[in-house]
Amino acid sequence: MLLELWEDLKVVGDPATTSADAQAARLARLDELVNASMLNRLNEQGQAYLAGDRPLSGLAVCHALEQSTPLLLLNLIIRSGARNRLDSGLQQTYADHTRTLAYGIDQLLAGETAWLCGRIWPSSGVSEADVARCGELGAKLDIDRRQRFGLWLAASLHDYGKLYGRRNGLDPEDGVAMVAPLLARIDAVGDLTELILFAVRNHDVIEAVTTGSTPAAFIGEQLRALPADRRDLAMAFLGIIQFAGAASLGMGRIVPSKVEIFEQCLSGEIIADESAERRAGALCSATRRADHHFVTVHGARRTAVVDDPQTRAFLTRVVLQGWEELREEVWSRQPGGGDSFAELAALLDGLAGLMAAEAPGGRHLVIDDSALEKLADGADQGLKAVVTSYDRTANGAGFLTLR
Repeated sequence: MLLELWEDLKVVGDPATTSADAQAARLARLDELVNASMLNRLNEQGQAYLAGDRPLSGLAVCHALEQSTPLLLLNLIIRSGARNRLDSGLQQTYADHTRTLAYGIDQLLAGETAWLCGRIWPSSGVSEADVARCGELGAKLDIDRRQRFGLWLAASLHDYGKLYGRRNGLDPEDGVAMVAPLLARIDAVGDLTELILFAVRNHDVIEAVTTGSTPAAFIGEQLRALPADRRDLAMAFLGIIQFAGAASLGMGRIVPSKVEIFEQCLSGEIIADESAERRAGALCSATRRADHHFVTVHGARRTAVVDDPQTRAFLTRVVLQGWEELREEVWSRQPGGGDSFAELAALLDGLAGLMAAEAPGGRHLVIDDSALEKLADGADQGLKAVVTSYDRTANGAGFLTLR
């Protein structure tokens, strides 16, 4: 039955499969394939762990979920590219990545950094002292047994949305709708459901805050919806998954940006500035990093984009998929940079208008590869040339796709 489901999931990109009824049917089918007795065994193990009657680990939780849910199908999804190739010559699967992530989390929270140091990306500039510092921070985190169990579940299920079959980077949104019914069947979760779903939804987009593709306010808004005493923990979950996740990729991809994200998630600094100015600077900069002097450095003409109310709302609400590739293309076409900053600002302004007209209330804008060349030709021509379509993810998040 799992292989039959796998065949069904290959057609999710077909418009006929994206109706509300089709999405509901797909979610129901995924839920039907859960082995209730095996999932109950995990619940019993979790309860015994919470009571202090048995040990448990992230890796054990991940294995239990593979045995009881369609998570096993991640073994069929290959992570492409040379960076995801193992020393054995085999290409890593998403299941390999997930299990290694679970192991890495156990190491990080124990402050055991020997294995993590072996996962530093060569010549990246990360030192063993950097990893040791992260290990010290991880070991000092005040995470009780139930919270640790919740973190293990979030990490094990962070890519569960891949099984929904969408191929536009919005699988974490689908994952929320898929993971929620699983958590409802695990009593040991207690009152941590919203915390776990927060981690599933944001485990990828938190990284893109640093490059501007994710507005800090997108994370902040969700964070403020959690109980006050859970917010620091929620950000810690994201930092842990990012750092241990880097260690789990291929033969290890811990790089300086992952160390920084981990530390800034723990401190809250990564989402401290929710301003439209900060994000516009990051989105238009050639460096893929936030330009904190956006207003003073680039002057009034180039910052007019943040003065328009519609564009300000767009900058503080909408997550962009594919913008980083577009930004690189625009900058590459201008000798010495030219007026690329202004061109990108004009594109942001145009995209804000398009989003307001065709997807009011939508939270994601997806720039398909086929739209990249059109938009790189300039806002005036590109925005007229793209074809748009509106849809919703399995958890109801609206998104506009440009092709």
